[in-house]
Amino acid sequence: MSERLLEQAFVEAESDPHLRAEIVIPRVLTAFLRHGPAAAVKLARNSASVVEDSGDLVLLTKFLAQLSFSELCADGVTPGVLERALQLERQVGPIPAQNTPTLVEGLRLMYADEHEPSHQALQREFEAAVARGDESAQDNALLFLTELACRAGDWGRADEYAEAMLQAGERWGLEFEGSAALWIRGLVDAYLGRLDRPCAA
Repeated sequence: MSERLLEQAFVEAESDPHLRAEIVIPRVLTAFLRHGPAAAVKLARNSASVVEDSGDLVLLTKFLAQLSFSELCADGVTPGVLERALQLERQVGPIPAQNTPTLVEGLRLMYADEHEPSHQALQREFEAAVARGDESAQDNALLFLTELACRAGDWGRADEYAEAMLQAGERWGLEFEGSAALWIRGLVDAYLGRLDRPCAA
């Protein structure tokens, strides 16, 4: 859905607080993709009260995870936001979303070079995605597990994850899920000196 249509839907849902809250997350995600993480952070912070007022803890958990992810990709994090999201996630259970509090925790630990705690968090996220049959979230978790293994210099594990991601992409359809799989497979191959390995078209 386009940014303009989302904004229109948000305005028209004024009499339905829960629907307005549901529209916030795709608006924030669209702002992230079209204008960058700083724009997403600004929109999320301006819309936080809408989600809070909905009283929907699952929706609030997803929103706080998206805000935490956007902040992580922007210029700094707000103390307590991710911690609250993690607390809510423990309360409501696994969240059906790509950017969950556990995933963002794993990324924050990865960027702080805390490799083993990061791996534990990302592995938990991958296992939760498998348990709920969420192929897109599995793909997302595998991507960051592979990146973490590269950062840690664990080439055997990176090779294993990259291959698993490529095989999953081939099962689901490379035309839909393939770009990240092919990119990370090529990155690991380059690190391992496999510069002549053929890539899928």
